[in-house]
Amino acid sequence: MNFSSDNTEENTASSQGISSHSSSRSSSRTSQKRMRGSRVDTNVTELDCSFDHLNDEDINQVLITDDIKTISSSTSEKKQKLSDSELIEIIDEFLSIAKEKLQEFDISDEKYNNGDDEQVLDTAQQNALRESGLQKNEFQSAISCLNREYNDILPLLRNNTDNVLQLKRIKQKLECELKHWQSYLPIYTRRSDIIEKLKINQVLIVKADSGSGKSTQIVQYLSDANFADEKQIICTQPYKLMARSLAARVAEEYGCKIGEEVGFQVASGEPITSSRTKIKFVTDTVFLNEYQNSPMLEQYSVVVIDEAQERKIDTDIVLGLMKQCSRKRKDLKLIVMSSTIDTCLFYDYFVSNFTCETLEVGSRTCPIEDIYMDDEDENYVQAAVTKAIEIHQSEEGGDILVFLRGQDEIDLALTDLNKKLGNDRSYIGLPLHEELSEEEIIQIFEKMPNKRKIIFSTNIAESSITIDGVKHVVDSGMKKEKIWNEQKKIEVLKTGQITKNSVQQRRKRAGRTSVGKIKSFEWLQSPSISNFQEADQLLIWLNAVDPRGTLTQLGRNMALLDIDPKLTAMLYKGQELDCLSYALILAGMLTVSQNIWWISEDQKSKGMNLRARAEFSHESGDHITLINIYLKWNAFCAKNKDKRQQYEWCKNNCINGKSLEIAYEFIQEKAKQMDYKVELHDSENLNDNVINRLLQCITAGYFMNLAVSIGPMRPGYQIISTFSQTTNELVIARAFHTSTLLLSDQTHKYVLYNELLSRHGTNYLTVLSSIDLNWLKSVSEDWYKAINGANLHTIPYESFAFENVGRALLEAITGKNACQLNRLEDITQATIDIDYKQSKLTIWSSAANLSKAKKIVQETIEKEKEKLLLEVEEIQIVGRTRILMGAGGVSQMILFAVRKIDFIRYTDDCSCFAVTYAKVEQARFAFNQLKGYIEQDREIAVSNSCVKVEAAIGKQSYRLKAIWYLTQSTGNGRILFQKEKSARDAYELFKRLHYRCRYEHLSKLPTIKVTYCLAKSNQKAFINFRSFWDSTNARSRIHFPEKCKIIQNRQNHGSSLLLEDFSEDDDEEDIRSRFQDCDGFVGVQVLRGRKGEIFVRPASAENDIKAIFNHYKSFQRDTVSFNPKIWYGKVEATVEFSDTVELKNAIKEMNGKTGIIGHGKVRLLEQLRTRKEDEHVLYFQYLNRSYDKYDLIKILKENQLYDDVKTVIVYRQKWENENSTTTGPNKVHFDLEASSENLRSLFLSKPDLFQSIPDFQIPHCASDGTATAFIHFNDPVDITTAIQTYDNQVIQLSKDSSKLHLLPSIARETIISATLRKTIPDKIQEAIQYGREKCKRIRIKVTSLGMDEKTAAMKIRIEGDDIQEITMAKVAFDTLMKGMEYRYKDDREKTRFIFDHDGTTALQKIQDETGTYICCCYSDSFLRIYGDNQAPDIAAARIDEYIENILNNRNFTITLDIPKGYIRHVLKLSTNYQDTIGKDFHVKINISDVKRQIQITGKKQNIINAEEAIKQNWSATLTEQQLLHNNNATTTNNECPICCEIANYTLQACGHISCLNCLKQELSRKFDTTLSNESIKIKCVMQECNSVLSLRDIKTIIDRENMSKLARASFQAFLKTDMDIVQCMGTDFHHHFGDVNSSCYGKMFSAS
Repeated sequence: MNFSSDNTEENTASSQGISSHSSSRSSSRTSQKRMRGSRVDTNVTELDCSFDHLNDEDINQVLITDDIKTISSSTSEKKQKLSDSELIEIIDEFLSIAKEKLQEFDISDEKYNNGDDEQVLDTAQQNALRESGLQKNEFQSAISCLNREYNDILPLLRNNTDNVLQLKRIKQKLECELKHWQSYLPIYTRRSDIIEKLKINQVLIVKADSGSGKSTQIVQYLSDANFADEKQIICTQPYKLMARSLAARVAEEYGCKIGEEVGFQVASGEPITSSRTKIKFVTDTVFLNEYQNSPMLEQYSVVVIDEAQERKIDTDIVLGLMKQCSRKRKDLKLIVMSSTIDTCLFYDYFVSNFTCETLEVGSRTCPIEDIYMDDEDENYVQAAVTKAIEIHQSEEGGDILVFLRGQDEIDLALTDLNKKLGNDRSYIGLPLHEELSEEEIIQIFEKMPNKRKIIFSTNIAESSITIDGVKHVVDSGMKKEKIWNEQKKIEVLKTGQITKNSVQQRRKRAGRTSVGKIKSFEWLQSPSISNFQEADQLLIWLNAVDPRGTLTQLGRNMALLDIDPKLTAMLYKGQELDCLSYALILAGMLTVSQNIWWISEDQKSKGMNLRARAEFSHESGDHITLINIYLKWNAFCAKNKDKRQQYEWCKNNCINGKSLEIAYEFIQEKAKQMDYKVELHDSENLNDNVINRLLQCITAGYFMNLAVSIGPMRPGYQIISTFSQTTNELVIARAFHTSTLLLSDQTHKYVLYNELLSRHGTNYLTVLSSIDLNWLKSVSEDWYKAINGANLHTIPYESFAFENVGRALLEAITGKNACQLNRLEDITQATIDIDYKQSKLTIWSSAANLSKAKKIVQETIEKEKEKLLLEVEEIQIVGRTRILMGAGGVSQMILFAVRKIDFIRYTDDCSCFAVTYAKVEQARFAFNQLKGYIEQDREIAVSNSCVKVEAAIGKQSYRLKAIWYLTQSTGNGRILFQKEKSARDAYELFKRLHYRCRYEHLSKLPTIKVTYCLAKSNQKAFINFRSFWDSTNARSRIHFPEKCKIIQNRQNHGSSLLLEDFSEDDDEEDIRSRFQDCDGFVGVQVLRGRKGEIFVRPASAENDIKAIFNHYKSFQRDTVSFNPKIWYGKVEATVEFSDTVELKNAIKEMNGKTGIIGHGKVRLLEQLRTRKEDEHVLYFQYLNRSYDKYDLIKILKENQLYDDVKTVIVYRQKWENENSTTTGPNKVHFDLEASSENLRSLFLSKPDLFQSIPDFQIPHCASDGTATAFIHFNDPVDITTAIQTYDNQVIQLSKDSSKLHLLPSIARETIISATLRKTIPDKIQEAIQYGREKCKRIRIKVTSLGMDEKTAAMKIRIEGDDIQEITMAKVAFDTLMKGMEYRYKDDREKTRFIFDHDGTTALQKIQDETGTYICCCYSDSFLRIYGDNQAPDIAAARIDEYIENILNNRNFTITLDIPKGYIRHVLKLSTNYQDTIGKDFHVKINISDVKRQIQITGKKQNIINAEEAIKQNWSATLTEQQLLHNNNATTTNNECPICCEIANYTLQACGHISCLNCLKQELSRKFDTTLSNESIKIKCVMQECNSVLSLRDIKTIIDRENMSKLARASFQAFLKTDMDIVQCMGTDFHHHFGDVNSSCYGKMFSAS
């Protein structure tokens, strides 16, 4: 949405997609505009709309100042007779106002130029100031000229009539000049240039941005400059609405009624002008008609061609005719104007024959806020309405302008708006398009103070139309326009998204007048010869010209009617066949055919629309249907004059009544031009004879709009190109959805259409009618031969259908807005029909091309199928654990809120796995949620993790922090200490080393801020306010306002009062107390000393302050400190007291008193205590510029003074100090990228230097130019190597050199549970002691995690800068803490038997009996046993015994494949198998019909016996059953392959069909949590198809409840794979040894 200021001439927007823009002008600024006799300072920058000028309504009131009672304020008052004295009084007041404005400008300008503040302006602000000065010069020059003229007349007045008239003229010009000055339009600054350039040149080309005022002001400037004294000024516009609205706007500003000094003429209507008319606005078409009547244009002195960028054919012809006319009339002036004109193109066009100059004018740039919708909305009309309602219901004021594509969308939007806002009376919805009536146009521009206008417009509002009050613009980003497709040689009505240069698009189409004239015409940009030849041929075929190029009678009629030549040919054929009334009706309806039917989104309205179309439809097609609609509407209106009843009739029949009214006006206008009286009859009189004649009329005009069916109605028609010899591209189009031909099942072979509509790349034919091919011969035999009409019936098209293509694939092939389908049709050169109901895709193509098209479509289907099978969805399992399920129901990934999940094992009875959490709270929550949970009729058993927590040390990433600098040091710094002794020792150290430093104690004691002045007040002060209005209100409160001047501030757009001659003792606090309750008050600045004086703190300042506080006992003499900066001659210091009461007494005794210290009053203020403890600071100055904080840290460490340091800072220059504001940000990005790349190159330059490859993170740069990057290694040795090689070296990282610092970033944390600490306390203490003794330069910190420091869990942290010692301590600690690793005979699979629920109990018992601590590592299938002496060996032996016992008693499972064709027999006997064979051999038998398998589970020998019994059963009956299956196996294509019932579902991927019930039953078998990842995969039920089901199929077949069951089964199947499931490690590495109290908590559960 594009928001512009209230007086902006043009409201435009060109963003793609629904977007919105909002003006940033505040309500306070609006109130400023309404001030009488005031004008905001002209030094406000252009970025804030530059000036808050009054609009035209205010101009009529601005002439009333505070000192003048009355002056004329309306147009009617101006026209009253005024006496000489009254005129003189008014003129004097006008001149006084002008003088006041100029003085205000000069005061503000002087303040800016002589201000104390340094002013830094960007280019836009400088341009605004320059333009402000030009405005002032233009205004001053005009006022001076009128003042001289006024002074010359006064002595000669004596009631001389001529002199009185001159006096009135001066008064009128002064009033206009004040309006020009107050309105502030950029074109005003160039007024003199425009007048002077036009006087010395015949042609002037003006490029002026939107909002500059060119369309409304230039014609007035010309009139004021006497160009219209003898002849008129004519201004052309491309659209009728523009001409009307501009005439109304200019007349209002000129002070007259439309038709007096300012008039207009549009279309074939009567001109709204008079003998007094000076300025006349016309459309290009009206101008051409005038040129035909008067080729020399004798009645005009200046021709202004506005909006030349439209480049319509009429506009180009106007330019060419003006070139011809100007050669003969040297006194005729021409101005060509546009906001986006190519000045070079137009200059070159005119300069060879005329004196010509160009002139460019900027725009008044207002702040605009752009708001873009996040996503493209397919229903952009509804989205635009929603956005407009959102703005309307907000608190922001201003009217709303919404850009849509056409009248049909505007009507739909207005209906939607009125429906949603209901009874809201605070708005009015209005349309804005080319076909509005006079009353509707007046309503658009009418001021409605109590209502917000919401205007829906076509792109007509992009140009010269000005709508006062529009503050919000919603742009849908869509447009509709006719273009000539040069490649396909066809005219297309194209709808789509706008482009940045959409307004520069021109209609590429040949002319509509005599061919001879066109060819000899001097075009601005001449069309190609082929265009001329094709246009010539079209006119010959239409019988508009003969083969010699001479206009026929029909051609002359076409020129007179000024409508589409095809319509003219149809009308005169109707006159010939005695059916002109109906032909006129049809012509009128065709002009609005896109907007006949009401379109709504709800199903009820859609049904009504369909019924209405059927009621009015005629079997021949849409043309007769349109006539039926008009006749029935006209008959109803003739009988019912009530407008409400007419509206209800249209509403009930889904007809757009406004469109019918527009058609009515067209019919009456063209009938009048043809001198014919329309006789209307009811539709019943449309007998076959009349209809036959009408169809012949249509053929006479639209025979070149021929289309031939290529098959059934769905694929559509082939457009028969008139110039098939020059183009090989076929154009295929479908019937538009509103066509009545779609209501019939019959295919119409030959049709004529009204327009070819292109929407989202798909072509549609609008208004179709079936015709007799023989009629075409009688219209133009030459054309019939050119299209090879005799062979049209032989156009060969063949089709091929892809069956069983699922809806998802069809939608993917079609794409959003059919964009993919259009692209596919272009590639295949075929028409593709999508039938969603039949799951079918059909190709229609020529026989020669069909094979190629089939191949391309097949590849596209396979490609989209691959994409379909890659779709995944996140599904919750439990808590924060989710899976990504893909095709076939298989888990692609598992997302855990845990550290690790380890699958232990699964049997026929249970599946077991362990989950390790990062936090105890998470584990406890999961424990409580899962314990006793019933899953598939099985209870989940959960145990705690006293012995199930991992103790293994994971792989660690080692990180190095690289620091360098992109800016120079300022030479200043500070060190903050915790203890006073360390600070003072460091102070003495740095003093000995000749550093410039000082020590300061920052106390937590009560503090006073002391402020006093170094110079006397100049008795001048600036009182700053937010706005001009605020400062004006404040000034009115002063007893002596003459002591105050209002000064504007350019930098922040605020305003100030310059207060003078106040008391010398008054300071900022005194003045602040008087104004702080004023609205918009900002602050006070008292001027002291000489201008430009630099103040320095006196050397005696500290002693002076001590002197005034020495008599207070609690005053701390050593705590005096100063603010190093002195603001406006004021010194600021702080002192401390130990007694708060005494501090308050000091403030009470001295605050606001004079004569105590410095000049004027001293101010004391108690400061709040912010420190919790004392701090001690060393401040440094004049440090070596190459030093950074690490140099200071090094000195402190070498002298054992670093332990008490809190922070070390060395200040560096800011980025903005490096470069100017225009290049700084780009340089920052460039330097950071360049230095980072140099750092990377440095580390990679020696590939053999490091053991692992360094990995670089994206660098970060602080505001002071400190750049930081992290470099990761996998080997700790590389950290040491990098530091030894590159640390503290000066290297080239950007364009300057910098010192590089490399700091290790390694911290090792180990958490030991209470149980482990109790088990091996001596070993833990031994590891800690070893680290502390062997590694002196690192810190080993031990922290207890419970109340009992001896038995609670503990945390051990190793940290330091020495990489070697950190590594040494880590290795030693890991070795001591490793414990005994146990695997059963090195067999990982057999070791897993101890990890189930029963194993948990056994391990707990072994642990208690042996006094050990046992930890399980599930991922690597081993145990870690901790204990003293021989205890671990004893525990290992006990575990061996437990596993051997399990192995001797476990069950086995085998799988038998069911022979093909035997599945029905097996299913029938499934119960018998389990009851007989299963019981006989003590095994469990499970039959899977989907897999066609039998599973047998039991003891090994029992399984073998059961397998033999099953196979013997098969051998006896296999032949008979298989034969039976073959006899009954045949099914129809519509049968389900499982139940043989009618199929009702098509799979999305493979396209096979089945019934949903069977699919649900088949998929329910996948809920088994014992299935493997491969077994759970869901595939097509057809035996010969191995395609997996897409995720969309699965979600359709399975309901929500069962989907969670499938997800759990998929989750458990994934856990059985060999894929690693590991934690995503962060920057800190924590390793845990522990139980339920540790930070890691494991649990094990089984579903049995």
